Amino acid sequence: FDFPSALDVVISVNSFSKILGPGMRLGWIEAKESTIQAMFTQTGYIQSGGGLNPFAGSIVSSFIESGKQETHI
Repeated sequence: FDFPSALDVVISVNSFSKILGPGMRLGWIEAKESTIQAMFTQTGYIQSGGGLNPFAGSIVSSFIESGKQETHI
């Protein structure tokens, strides 16, 4: 990555497999917008195995929007 300072970068990578079930292959990244942009434009992350999963994303989105994750967790 081409970052101004390594001390200024915090990246959190998480997965719904720990929240919803081990077969749920969907996760998220938390970081500054510029860090995420650099990850996807400078590293080829999407091309190297990481990818979008619209079907699983739709299921998780519906689950969260319905409020059911509150009772599940």
